[in-house]
Amino acid sequence: MKALHIGLGQYGFSWLEEILLQTEGVEVIGVVDHNMPKLEAASALPGMEQAGLYKHIGEALQSIRPEFIVNASSPDSHTRINRLALDLRIPVLCEKPIAVSYQEAEKLESDFRVAKLKLMINENYRYNWLFRTAKRFLNEGRIGRLNKLSVDFYRCHRLLNYLVEMEHPLLLDVAIHHLDCLRYLIGREATSVFAHAWKPKWSWYKANSNVSVLMEFGDIHASYRGSLDEAGKFTDWKGDWRIEGEKAMMELTENHIVIHTEEGSETFRPGPGDEKQSRHAVLREFLDSLRENRPGETDIGDNLKTFLLTDGAVRSAALGQPVLFPVKD
Repeated sequence: MKALHIGLGQYGFSWLEEILLQTEGVEVIGVVDHNMPKLEAASALPGMEQAGLYKHIGEALQSIRPEFIVNASSPDSHTRINRLALDLRIPVLCEKPIAVSYQEAEKLESDFRVAKLKLMINENYRYNWLFRTAKRFLNEGRIGRLNKLSVDFYRCHRLLNYLVEMEHPLLLDVAIHHLDCLRYLIGREATSVFAHAWKPKWSWYKANSNVSVLMEFGDIHASYRGSLDEAGKFTDWKGDWRIEGEKAMMELTENHIVIHTEEGSETFRPGPGDEKQSRHAVLREFLDSLRENRPGETDIGDNLKTFLLTDGAVRSAALGQPVLFPVKD
């Protein structure tokens, strides 16, 4: 299938080089970025010999007609690009978040649903071996009935790009992955969220880079603590997880899983290549959803629920009180 790739930031460039150009059955016919040196670097990659280079998406869409778009632009450009794709009826695989605000995302979901057009969000963490395996163990009943989940995330993230200007860089750009994985593992939607957000005086971020969040998923409780400007002893990007149930406690940390019971502990590790498959799995799921004419697992309809939880945390932090969500049958 013919792809148009948009955005050559550090992460966007890796999408092109490591995922799209390495996937059998995908042909990149065009790349868009306003930075000419980045376009020239992309043009030198194997497999880019016939691809067009464009500084503006409008210019690209006047010259070529892709079968799908990978939208790896900065978050403030997501809505504009996704709406151009909607107007031309081109399916989109978009980086998170869907849009800058929940209201924009909700309207976008409605418009794509009415048009019966696919828009899937790259919540690639939940496709990782760690969370896929943990979900299988939960489904098998190894942990028993869930009681609570705790997530810790600490990094020193010094990318001086759009993140520095965001009001909630941790919640909207990083923690959204972890909250999506909470929904995925628990298998139900949150009923309340209570968040406190702040930044230390020495932070290079302009807004809240630290957060503490308490969530309820009915009778299952979850907590999240995170920072983007930690001084040391960092967690993996996926965070450190403690999942407690009636029969056992399951730890997810440093790319392995340990299940603890009264009888002892058992450790599980990924096989060769398992740890690097998450974005490949996202792309395969997206392409399969197009071929099979069905919503992808992280289709905008599902991801909007993750955005609602994230937006609820943002609102709670601003209000200084819990935000409740309606319980749906």
